[in-house]
Amino acid sequence: AGILRSFDQAAKIAAAEEHRFESPAGEEQADSLLAQFHRRASDAFLKGYGEIRGAVLERRELNLAYAFAVEQAAYDLVTQRASPLKPQNLPLRGFLAAIERLRRMEP
Repeated sequence: AGILRSFDQAAKIAAAEEHRFESPAGEEQADSLLAQFHRRASDAFLKGYGEIRGAVLERRELNLAYAFAVEQAAYDLVTQRASPLKPQNLPLRGFLAAIERLRRMEP
């Protein structure tokens, strides 16, 4: 879950940086590329994890991995809120994105 969250955080930080300099069309393209990065990185990690353990992850195991990613995102959000000097938008967006990914995993 921590590694899945790291992919999410990397994409969100890159998006925040990219949006400072791009036009609305550029932002849309950057969002699309970052979403692809996140999906591919997560898929490759989970596939590799299954290969190393000797068995492909089953659907329920994938759901569980993403559920733990939601839990980690919630933890990140709570700990970030404890520091009033840190921006809240990245952890909140990460939490919402993690919930959305888990929702899409449902049969």
